[in-house]
Amino acid sequence: MIKLILSAPVPAMAAAFELYFQNAENVEIIPGPFETIPEFDCMVSAA
Repeated sequence: MIKLILSAPVPAMAAAFELYFQNAENVEIIPGPFETIPEFDCMVSAA
């Protein structure tokens, strides 16, 4: 199973992620920019 790590640099985005993914066991939400995530295998960006 893959684990999703979502970075949310804007507090409103973090709150929306928390609400939407509240029942997902494989999702971790980081309330900050992706640069604060210590370790990850792949990054996908809309930018």
